[in-house]
Amino acid sequence: MAEEHDPTPAVGDGFEEFRRGQRRAIAAALIAVVTEGGIAAANVSELVRELKMSRKTFYKYFSSIEEALVYAQELVLADFETASAANGETGADRFVAGLRRLVTLALDDPARMRFLGFFDYAVRDYRMGAAARAEYDDFTAELVSPPLASFRAGQRDGSIRA
Repeated sequence: MAEEHDPTPAVGDGFEEFRRGQRRAIAAALIAVVTEGGIAAANVSELVRELKMSRKTFYKYFSSIEEALVYAQELVLADFETASAANGETGADRFVAGLRRLVTLALDDPARMRFLGFFDYAVRDYRMGAAARAEYDDFTAELVSPPLASFRAGQRDGSIRA
């Protein structure tokens, strides 16, 4: 699996590293809860029970279950972004290599794929406010850029034809 990306800024001291670890643990548990019980299971009560953590501790790291869902989704998408990083000689080589890495990642961790589906279907449209949705849409638009660049490069270098 690709090295896990964490949208929390790195600060370098032990406490911040601990905080990032806690946020990642909450996100991993949230992914497990959602993939096992569906989006209806995505609530603080179920999550803290799964983590054996107090609600107060959860709220130290996230202001709401929606914020935790967005964080978990960003981790999953960042892994896919890392997996699809393009390299190769031609645009077509880079594009196909990126697709292969994405498929391999999806096969290696199907729970994350299920989480992606639940998130986009149930969270993005129904549980996120307009500002959070706009920020998320900007984040996901950036993920599309490298594969499109590889595809366009392939069109320019002739390795991908209409």
